[in-house]
This record gives sequence, structure tokens and C-alpha cells, in this order.
Amino acid sequence: VELWKNRLRSGATLGELDALQLMSDFGVATTAPIAAADESSVVAAAQQCGFPVVLKTAKPGLLHKSDQAGVIVGIADEQQLRHMYALMRGRLGDAVLVAPVIDAGVEMILGLKRDPQFGPVVLLGFGGILAETIKDVQFALPPFDAAHVRRCLDRMKLRPLLDGVRGAPAVSIDAFCELAARFSVLAHALGDVLSEVDVNPVIVNEDGATAVDALLIGRDRRESERAET
Repeated sequence: VELWKNRLRSGATLGELDALQLMSDFGVATTAPIAAADESSVVAAAQQCGFPVVLKTAKPGLLHKSDQAGVIVGIADEQQLRHMYALMRGRLGDAVLVAPVIDAGVEMILGLKRDPQFGPVVLLGFGGILAETIKDVQFALPPFDAAHVRRCLDRMKLRPLLDGVRGAPAVSIDAFCELAARFSVLAHALGDVLSEVDVNPVIVNEDGATAVDALLIGRDRRESERAET
């Protein structure tokens, strides 16, 4: 806790690699991206992950990678990887992340916002493009347990998606509930030094739940002191 508090007190923004490491330290299941900055290291990272892989830009200051075509999913082999890296490097720079592909499932979202009255508040719901369109979410004060997450899910309009529709398999609701509960512990422990957190998507499939992208924005010490006074 103290390690990450010291890192976040400056108001720093954590990119995907550091944000996922923070969550992993709190027991949240995440993907394991590998940083690379040239063609040979990109290939080596993909071989370590095992094809197929995801290639993402790690351009400093670029917070929403998908908006800039900075995410390429399902790269099948080394030849395709070299080609895609060359294209991405030309537009967005050398720095990238290489990660294993997570089996498809239902995309969920977790987040944290600061409420002037209640402090850190966790948002949970359906993610991906659904987060921007239907906005089927619930809010909860951390920390909370997996049973509370399930009650939140049961109040959502899109809840049947988790049970499988039109031939899609049911996904592991228990795994998402446990992941969200662990995220709430993080939110509670670091809430005074966090301004905003966005974990989107969390992919929930038959085998479990995995956070595959995250952004954390620290809360400046001066901001915290003003709020406390």
C-alpha cells in the first residue's frame, strides 16, 4: 500500500503496464503485457506470450489507445507481427506492449470516481462499447464483498448476457464478483491518493475474469490537503 501511495501522491498517471501491476499486487486477475521498443524485442515478447497476441501502443501521454488505432488484436504469427509493428511504429512511435489474447467473453468495466461527499466510489457494469452507449452500471462504496457485487449485477438490464444468449456460453459470474471485490479493496486502501481509475474491459468468459486494460490517475497531495481542510 505504501509503495503505491508514494507513487500516486504526486498526481501521476499510471499507464497500462504500471496500472495492471498495481492491480495484480492487490490480487486482481490481469493480463501480463510485456514492454518492447524495437522489432526484435517485440518478436521476443510475442514468443514469450505465445501467439496469437495483442499489440498495443505505449506512446507516452496517449490515454485512449483504441481511439488512435493503437490496439491490434489477434496477431497470428511472426510475419504479421512484424508488419503490424512497422505500421504502428510509423504512426505512434517505437514503444509498445505485447500481451496474450484472452478468450472472448462478456466485456465488463470497473472504475473509481471521487464524490465530494462520499469520497472514492466504485463503478461496475458492462464495458466495451456498451459502457459508452447503454451505460448499464451500478455504484458502490468500497470495500465490499463478492455477494454485494452479485446483487449489483442482478439490478442491471443486461444481466442476462452473463447467462449466455443466442448460443453464447454462460460466463463465470463468480470470477467477476471476486475480481470486483478485490478491486474494491484496492479502491479503499488507495482511495485518498487516487483521483480516477478506469479498467475497461474486464473480459469475463467461461474460465474466469481478467482485466486487460487499465488507467489510474493519482490525486495530487495538494488536492488531498485542500479536501481535508
